[in-house]
Amino acid sequence: MTMNGALFAAPIPVNKLHNVLDIATGTGIWAIEFAQEHPGASVIGTDLSPIQPAYVPTNCQFFIEDCEDEWFFSQKFDLIHGRALLSCFSKPRKVMASIFSALAPNGYFELQDICFPCQSPDGTLEGTSLQQWQTLMVDGLRNLGKDFEKVKEYGNYMHDAGFVDIVEKKYTWAIGPWIRGRKQKLQATWWGQNFLDGIHGWSMAIITRGMGWTPAEVEVLLVGVRNDVKNYRNIHAYVQMYVVYGRKP
Repeated sequence: MTMNGALFAAPIPVNKLHNVLDIATGTGIWAIEFAQEHPGASVIGTDLSPIQPAYVPTNCQFFIEDCEDEWFFSQKFDLIHGRALLSCFSKPRKVMASIFSALAPNGYFELQDICFPCQSPDGTLEGTSLQQWQTLMVDGLRNLGKDFEKVKEYGNYMHDAGFVDIVEKKYTWAIGPWIRGRKQKLQATWWGQNFLDGIHGWSMAIITRGMGWTPAEVEVLLVGVRNDVKNYRNIHAYVQMYVVYGRKP
């Protein structure tokens, strides 16, 4: 919805898309949709977990790989894509170097990610359970050796790895439809529900392992967080969504 139906923003002609890689593919939804839209491209998705469906387009494959390990691909890629990777890597510069090496000349790397923590335009986030939760999440992930806020550094990581023509775009995702604009309200409704659906899975490991809370303590906190998200008329929170891409010379 943010990108008006486009799966990527990098300026690559369709006839130049021969080999495409989706890192940390998760369920494989992006790789599958890309393969369907571009039947002439060979699409690979990699992830630590084998959670992808068994029946996929014939031009799409999935492999179990850790992007922080050494890469062993026989082909060079025209596009490497990553989405929602903000908590994935403890060594983002190493991953960026591997990506740069795996691209063909004039190939692009694109990241689409949420810039966490949440913000508020009017201070209504202050003192809420939602604010307490996100502080615990940021501190907990840092204690586990990773950093939510590295999303802001994606462009710098690309530059240091050797990418050129780097473009960074920012979009606002409101949590709940308090924001103005028909499209923005629809996005905010979906994002608010996605937030409610995902918050337990996002929170439990980080806050128990990273902050030493018990599962019961986390459950109590999440009751308050869910109430804050549903109270979007009075608590106005949003995140920024980054789209960053760069070209290998």
